[in-house]
Amino acid sequence: MWIPQLKIYETYGKIVKNLVIFLEHSAGSKDMFRWKWLWKENKGVN
Repeated sequence: MWIPQLKIYETYGKIVKNLVIFLEHSAGSKDMFRWKWLWKENKGVN
């Protein structure tokens, strides 16, 4: 038996999962950028 509602939830779930992955990658790259910047700043000070 094919349930349209289940398909909607499945599609919605995939979208949410992709969004979470995208946000994690964005946050990760920002943290990496910040870490590199701080490292560069500290290196300049030392």
